[in-house]
Amino acid sequence: INAEYMGALDLNTKQQICVKAFPADMADQALHELKMLRALRISSHVVPVLHSWLADGVYISMPRCAGVPAGPLPIRDLIDVSRQLLAALHDLHHAHILHHDLAVRNLGLLQRNGALRLQLLDFGRAHQFSSSCPLMAPPVGFASCPGAPSDVREAFRILARWVSGFCVPDACPPQLSPDSHSLLRCPPSNPTLDQLAVCVGGMRDPQTNVSET
Repeated sequence: INAEYMGALDLNTKQQICVKAFPADMADQALHELKMLRALRISSHVVPVLHSWLADGVYISMPRCAGVPAGPLPIRDLIDVSRQLLAALHDLHHAHILHHDLAVRNLGLLQRNGALRLQLLDFGRAHQFSSSCPLMAPPVGFASCPGAPSDVREAFRILARWVSGFCVPDACPPQLSPDSHSLLRCPPSNPTLDQLAVCVGGMRDPQTNVSET
């Protein structure tokens, strides 16, 4: 049994909202997600909680976000959302929180303060870490880099899709460049766009020329 998402209209504000409904036996997971979201409420890149309540389960309401295209994106949109993704990661890691499930499906777009903002969604797998703990994300089959890669590596994979539309596999492609491999083995906590570009260039599909996209 998983949490369910439902679209709704807030009759007081006339705002389109999304309600995440947790069954009663997932109450602990719901409270954990609420804790993560509230710890990040000052970030403009984390979807805000509007209300939460108990009924036959736990319910969390949030603004309804538009979906983020998987890619490729026009260059202007690419630069904008890439910088916002980096800012979102900075907010998370500065608060010592790992998202643990970064993917295009867990990103949304929302109008906030007169601007279209990238929003991080779904904090069900997020957790806090100590300042000395490496930034770990979900384990994947990554033979040349033992252990779980970081949130930042998942950001690299998202950007690769935005640049070329190429979905980077969990396993490191054999044509990975030395610079890209180095970045993936020890990803920086706050990567620059130049570093992301290097990584994407090294993860490209042999059929795709990212530099021409």
